[in-house]
Amino acid sequence: MRRGQAKHNITKTRSQLLARVVVQHAVKQSGEVTGTLVISADETLFTYRLPTVLRRFRLRYPGIRLMFRPLVNSNFKQSLRKGDADIVFMLDEHFYLLVAPDHPLAARTALAIEDFNGETFLLTAKGMGGITELEFISAAAIEQCSKIGMGIAILPEMAVTAEVNRGELVLLPWDLTVTSFATQMFWHEEKWISPAIEAFLNLTRDTFLKNSTLVK
Repeated sequence: MRRGQAKHNITKTRSQLLARVVVQHAVKQSGEVTGTLVISADETLFTYRLPTVLRRFRLRYPGIRLMFRPLVNSNFKQSLRKGDADIVFMLDEHFYLLVAPDHPLAARTALAIEDFNGETFLLTAKGMGGITELEFISAAAIEQCSKIGMGIAILPEMAVTAEVNRGELVLLPWDLTVTSFATQMFWHEEKWISPAIEAFLNLTRDTFLKNSTLVK
């Protein structure tokens, strides 16, 4: 390890310890952590993954004001650098192909690429040239349209777990390992970690670990 890198790691560790001490001191002095926290994420995360976190956070830290800003592009580093957001969530999760129970492909135990010829894919973004597609801005809209048989949905695990368990959508036997991800949380390490940010980071990590689920 280079000297500069070692110094950076030591400084980073000291900053993290200092932030924890500040949180504990703030709670001890006033009885609660206060401040403002700006969170940025895309629509899918705000709809399916973050409500549990936000509810727990509000109950535990009622003195912290939460502000939400949609992540309109992938340039999250600029948002953090400019101070537009304190914490940014990025979607990085398992994706699946799903259809309605009465879809012709729903009962198949194996699929070949040719089986998708003529099928309509329901997407949240462009980029799959050569196929018939319907583009949406909402994962919830894709989910509903897939349920009524309008096409094959491509959605993250968190958006479809309940629907699959209830039998409203069927997972197709198609491996999307190359698009398997996890939810990622980013913050600016070179900026001071306020008590509000430190509290949110800790609670979010704890919540995600306790509520980790997989579509079976």
